Formats: sequence, C-alpha cells, structure tokens
Amino acid sequence: FAIDLSAGGLFDITPTFDVLSAKENEARVTMTASQIMLGFKGFFDAQYVTVLAGIDGTVGKQKTKLVIKDPGFDQTYEGEGDSSVIYFNIGVLGKYPFKLGIAKLYPLAGFDFDIPLTAKGKTIDGDPISKEYIADNLHRYWFDLGFGADVFVAGKLFIRPQAVFGVQMNQAKYLKDEEKSIKDSGGTVLVARGFKFTISLGIGYQF
Repeated sequence: FAIDLSAGGLFDITPTFDVLSAKENEARVTMTASQIMLGFKGFFDAQYVTVLAGIDGTVGKQKTKLVIKDPGFDQTYEGEGDSSVIYFNIGVLGKYPFKLGIAKLYPLAGFDFDIPLTAKGKTIDGDPISKEYIADNLHRYWFDLGFGADVFVAGKLFIRPQAVFGVQMNQAKYLKDEEKSIKDSGGTVLVARGFKFTISLGIGYQF
C-alpha cells in the first residue's frame, strides 16, 4: 500500500509556564514563571508519523508571579527575569489523518525535547546562569497532545496549521527544591510542573 510522504517547514510561537501550586496551613501559594519562545522547524512526514527538528529561542523577559491567599489577606508579587536561551528542539509525533474536502485533519500525540545550546542572563532568583543551572533546569522533555491540518492550496503544496499542548515530563531542579521545602514545612504541593502551548504555521509538499 502507498504511504503519503511530505516535507516542509514550520514557524511557531510557544508560551511556556513553570507552575507551582501549594497549600501551607490555611494559605494557598501559587507561583508562575512564564516566557515566550519563537522557533523554526523542518518536518518530514510519513502519513502516520511526523519528525520535527529545529531551533527555538526565548524572546522578551521571563515574567514571574507569586500569589499568596490567606484568610483575611491576599498578596501578589511580580518580577522579571533576564534570561535568554536558544534550544535545539527535536520531536516525534504520531498522527491519524482523515480527509475533509481539500484538507487532511489529524489529532497528534508524541514527544519532543528541548536541548539548550546557549543560555545567558540571570535566573528568576537574580543569579547568573551557570553550567550547573543549565544542566539542572533547562533540559526539557515534553509529552504532547494536539491537532493539525494539511490544507492543499496548489496541487501537492499545502499549508499546515498546528496547535500542541505539552506537559513537561522531567522537573526543573528549582521546582524540585521548592517542592521539597514546602513538604518539609508540612505543606501540600498540588502542582509543580512545566507546561507549554505551541501554535505553528508552515508549508509543505507531498511527494
């Protein structure tokens, strides 16, 4: 049987979020560190599997927000980190395409990996980024779920929009340390994980 083969490239924007939510006595503590990445990736598609590889780079400041809710008062602290990271990204996504008019629609599931190539600036605590910090906090492994489409616009040439939600499988060391500190003080950690949401638009050609 024939398998459709195609290749192309994607531009994407990816907001990322490190989220820590915990309860300590009667207080509820939520910390969010967010940053946006822009990237370009090439893809090779064998109908039911897509392999992607490319570069992602952070843009703008890393924004941090700490919210403490306690009976009788609420407190909110906000700050900005000055970090700049360039990642090599590679991923494998399984998909199940079905045809609808001039388009092929498909759900997506798989994995991708962010490998830091360069990192400079300061951490969210204001410390200079070190090799140890890069090794402990910036390597990110994601489990992905999403949806995409190949919309054929001229013969075998198609436009590919995609949306993918990712949950970080490994945990950054600074989140592990915060989680341990809260548990040691008798608190309960509800969430301590990284998340992302990637919107992509690209062009490809079916062979």
